[in-house]
Amino acid sequence: MSFTTFRIMKIRNIPIYINITFFLTFFFVMFILIRTAFPFGFADIESVYIKYGLSFVATFLFFALLLLHELAHSLVASYYGIAIKNITLFFFGGVSVFEEEPEKPSQELVVSAAGPLASVISGLFFIVLYLILLFVSDLDVIFSFGDNILYKIDLGTLFLNVGSLTLFLGLFNLIPIFPLDGGRILRAFLAMFQPHQKATETAAKIGQIFAIFLAIFGLFFNIWLTILALFLYLAAGAESKRAAESSYLEGVTTKEIMTKEIITVDSKTSIYEFINFVIKYKHPAYPVIENRDVVGIVSINNVHPISEAEQYALTVSDVMDRDFVAVKPETPAYETFMAVGMSPIGRALVFDDYRNLVGIVTKSDFMLYFSIKEIKDDSIKEIENDSDF
Repeated sequence: MSFTTFRIMKIRNIPIYINITFFLTFFFVMFILIRTAFPFGFADIESVYIKYGLSFVATFLFFALLLLHELAHSLVASYYGIAIKNITLFFFGGVSVFEEEPEKPSQELVVSAAGPLASVISGLFFIVLYLILLFVSDLDVIFSFGDNILYKIDLGTLFLNVGSLTLFLGLFNLIPIFPLDGGRILRAFLAMFQPHQKATETAAKIGQIFAIFLAIFGLFFNIWLTILALFLYLAAGAESKRAAESSYLEGVTTKEIMTKEIITVDSKTSIYEFINFVIKYKHPAYPVIENRDVVGIVSINNVHPISEAEQYALTVSDVMDRDFVAVKPETPAYETFMAVGMSPIGRALVFDDYRNLVGIVTKSDFMLYFSIKEIKDDSIKEIENDSDF
């Protein structure tokens, strides 16, 4: 995906990726377990090897169960015929990326609930293991190697911590705030009785209220909860905005959004000439033409690191991006919007069936379209309010 995210495995044809920020969380959790006393950590264990070993294993198991949480979402989604792009583990946890949203509210409800259910079940499983080990086993020492002794209570602490953290993960995700699963479950329930966009807006507002209470609670008990609540508050607003954008683009094709007046640059243009080209036309990126064919796209970012002496020797073809987003005029606008959003250069080239370049669409084109739609919606609401009198 990128140099900061890499694939580690594939499970049931679902690619599993890890972002490098994930390791910050992994070692932070491990550090907490090393420094925390019984029963919430292993700080009381004398053997350094046992202490660090148990902390590593407990952290590994917890994140393995976090992956199970995301797999539960993905496997249930695939049961409904929804294609899964990937699962990525990063700083704040994990995320499952679907090719499309579930068609029916009932499907979204089941898909969203699958993750927390998997976490609750697996968390309770480890807690039961802890209780069995604590009350049933008569063995005090699991194994010993010199001064390194693993006691029953230490292994029990591992089960208790993994189970408690995973159970907390499952229950916390049920809080009705986007992007937590609880927010999606609430949205799915509301969507059974009202349009999807309205359900999203209502769920987002409810989620923001919960986030405010969580932030206040965090001020008295744990400042990290307040920080998390702020993130969730903003995420809930972003989800509501995303739903509005999706509704604006419903039934709209790329042809209705794209700019048809295309300014291109020849591949043999020197970097010095290209800089003056940008100054003249005021756009940050341009399609590159060679023998009437589009061979790439070049932006001001491509030439930024080039020295003044090299600007005369190098041409656009030396620095352009040969990989770019290409769509057709009839491509659904929402698909193009998502593709443009993930593109580093924030634009897509539009080709007809004969590979002729017929348009270009950028983030700015979509933002302008959304602004116009919002103005029209506000005007309609004003007319409706006036008619009520």
